[in-house]
Amino acid sequence: MKQVFFTLLMLAALFFVPTSGWSDESAVSDPPYLLKAGVSGFLRGEGSGDFGYSLAGSSYTPGSGVGRLTYRILPYLEWNPTDYLEMEVQGQGYGFTLGSPRDSHYSLYQGYLEISTPETKRIKLKLGRQEFIYGSAFIFGGNSFYNGLTFDGAKLRMKPLEELTLDLLGGYYAAPQNHYAKDSLEGGYLTYALGEGSGLEAYYVRDEGPEFIHAGEYRESLGARGTVRLGSVALELEPVYQTGRLADTTGRLERMDAWGGHVDLTWETEIRGVKNNFVGGYACGSGSQDAADGRSTRREFSNPTNNTSLIGDIGLFHDLSGVTTSDAAYHASGLRIVTAGWGIYLGKELNFTATGRYYRAASAPSGMSRDLGVESDFILTWNIDDNTALLFAYDRFFTGRFFRDATGSTGDIDYGYVMLQFNLFSGMKKPARSAKSTL
Repeated sequence: MKQVFFTLLMLAALFFVPTSGWSDESAVSDPPYLLKAGVSGFLRGEGSGDFGYSLAGSSYTPGSGVGRLTYRILPYLEWNPTDYLEMEVQGQGYGFTLGSPRDSHYSLYQGYLEISTPETKRIKLKLGRQEFIYGSAFIFGGNSFYNGLTFDGAKLRMKPLEELTLDLLGGYYAAPQNHYAKDSLEGGYLTYALGEGSGLEAYYVRDEGPEFIHAGEYRESLGARGTVRLGSVALELEPVYQTGRLADTTGRLERMDAWGGHVDLTWETEIRGVKNNFVGGYACGSGSQDAADGRSTRREFSNPTNNTSLIGDIGLFHDLSGVTTSDAAYHASGLRIVTAGWGIYLGKELNFTATGRYYRAASAPSGMSRDLGVESDFILTWNIDDNTALLFAYDRFFTGRFFRDATGSTGDIDYGYVMLQFNLFSGMKKPARSAKSTL
């Protein structure tokens, strides 16, 4: 049934096109679109060495070599009949083929109705299946490198001042992430704009997500985010405190007490007329010896798997809680990540980035090293046009002593991919408003 729905939506997005009044312009300009149909997503051919894929995730797997084609296809239809009403339906096909494992999922990814107050748009209400994406995606993200993340719920946006925005949101995890009807998330996000590139944000979220298997488990995150831009230099700081209830190895609930965050500095400059970008950063999540020894994770910080760029490009580390060996025999708790990167713009369509990350654990099993390793990422991006990009990436992870102690292997991970990203659409613009008569 899901495959049938996805196929019908794909056909509608590609072929339900009126014979006149359509535009292929990529930018949404004034007047906005009345009706828009398209398909977005990616096709990624990827291969790795000493690295294993599974339906549950990925891991350091010495002696393995894997290749596959990963795809994410999202056909969509948007309708904006008035200035205060917007509707969208978006399907998703996600899976792997031409390798092992092979799998595919089809689902309704988004389907919502958004109503706002006319003219001022001071209040907006969004109902239905939707994404919750904010800030740097450190806590609220869309997991766009993989199969996405949406919720069946509502979001109320209030804008009492031009600089001040408050979002109240909540919903249930949607397919394919949800496991039980109780998998829910709710919270609020406050934003205050200080100027171009600068602002203050604060948020609270209560998560009863799919990773919780015992009744009564939940995680609360209370965070703040500040961004400051001074000329060509930008600074971002985001600390987060977490509490809640987690079950220990006996199933007994205990109070969570953890913290995490990140700080990033970016400098843009021209060298001999060529634009360069330098990045430095530090991210960390609390851990504990109890978590490393498999007794309790109550002091272990965890941010949802939402593809934040702070973690790295390979995907060996899923969040800041730590990393577990593929046989689940050893766990390093709490990540410390030091990042340094450089990018160069080789013209409007071409840019290259090189990033290095050093990983260290807060705690490791007794007698084992906390040194996890170094990841180097090299990505060449060709922006074919405003809606299509081709990425060539090669990443290498130099394994640290923790993995050598755990597996006895000194092999490093090699990971590479070629990925086509696209958003192809046609849209019928709204008629331009006629000037009001002065008579």
